[in-house]
Amino acid sequence: MGKFIKFERMITPIFIQIVFWIGFFVIILGGLGTAIFGIFTETGKIMMILSGLATMVIGPIVLRVYCEILIVIFKMQGALIDIREELRDTNRSVPPAPTPTPSPSQPAPTPSRQAPSQPTPRQQQSTQSPPSDADDLL
Repeated sequence: MGKFIKFERMITPIFIQIVFWIGFFVIILGGLGTAIFGIFTETGKIMMILSGLATMVIGPIVLRVYCEILIVIFKMQGALIDIREELRDTNRSVPPAPTPTPSPSQPAPTPSRQAPSQPTPRQQQSTQSPPSDADDLL
């Protein structure tokens, strides 16, 4: 119940499935109504029938894709919560590493000047000039 109150457990995916099935039947009935209306009309008979049939075929597919996108967003949120809890549990079970302290007999290390290091491959890439747009035109 605590996760529900803190909005960590979502109820919206259940509503999305309900909306899908209601929308599915509305689309099918609307397409069927359009096709039947096209049969009895005088002008645009073929177009009305074809648009009704297209609505009955394409409409549920579009609705399904839309609902799946919404559900994926909520599943990502659930996965992120699981990752957060796992990281929280991992951090609690591992004691912090002790920090080394210099002993009184050893002097504290002083920062020394180091020789410049070789650039990494990523740094070498960033220093190169980007390809020009003229190369794309060839």
